[in-house]
Amino acid sequence: MNISYYSECDTEYVKKVKHCQSLQELQQIVTDYRELAEDAYQVVQKMDDLLFEQFCKGRNRTNPSIKWMEMYGVVLLPKTILEVGLLACQFNVPFGVAYHRMKDWGKL
Repeated sequence: MNISYYSECDTEYVKKVKHCQSLQELQQIVTDYRELAEDAYQVVQKMDDLLFEQFCKGRNRTNPSIKWMEMYGVVLLPKTILEVGLLACQFNVPFGVAYHRMKDWGKL
């Protein structure tokens, strides 16, 4: 994955995950973003059509259950995207800048 300094791929990832229509589409998304979403990739690879249906039901609710969040929260907000996003927000810089700084520091 090529992440530029001005990249906002965190926002792109979340939009794609929220709007995907099939398990295969979700699998492709997390594969494309695997560098930023390894934990989500691991969860999605274990999904079948029934689990994808459960994921979609919770994803589209205003207040998904705690159990749903424990199972699928990582798909909506993977650890690396969360960590880099927090740094970007704290210093008011694009996601890509925060990503490259963390990579330079050996944090990724």
